Amino acid sequence: MRRSLLTSACLATLISVPVLAQARPSFAGVWTQVDSTPARILTSESATVVRVGNMGSGWGSPITITQATDSLVIEVVQFSVYDHMPKLRYAYALNGDESRNAVMIGHAESVQHSRVSWSGNALVITTVHRVPAGAAGNAESVEVRQVLSLGPNGTLVVETTRPGARAPNVVRTIFTKR
Repeated sequence: MRRSLLTSACLATLISVPVLAQARPSFAGVWTQVDSTPARILTSESATVVRVGNMGSGWGSPITITQATDSLVIEVVQFSVYDHMPKLRYAYALNGDESRNAVMIGHAESVQHSRVSWSGNALVITTVHRVPAGAAGNAESVEVRQVLSLGPNGTLVVETTRPGARAPNVVRTIFTKR
């Protein structure tokens, strides 16, 4: 009888303890690119050399990531100090709401519309870029998907998928924490 009561008490205690959800990874820190798909060099019969690279993660290097429970902010130094331009700053809501980031490169402001979701321990940022109307007057939009995950040895892996001639064009960029 005593053993049965003790067993019942232990089971009741185990069942009543809430199961803790696994914490999401933190991508916070200053990250420097250490690897990407190498650039290719194409030559033609006229001996013209053309470097064909890739756009990498789309953020350059280094990047600074600040992460809170409800937001993720990525800052990139895109310009030199002589350009007198601020860092580019991308702020994303982690609750799935649309995030809008106004980016000023050149003479025109571009507004990016993004949504963030989790896929296991990977953070997926899906951004829609509006493309200006062409000669036909049709404006289009292009969707870019960036998947952030932590790789071996604490590296940050950003897998960026873009439409293009080799659609989908997928580039995997690896960063290490400073």
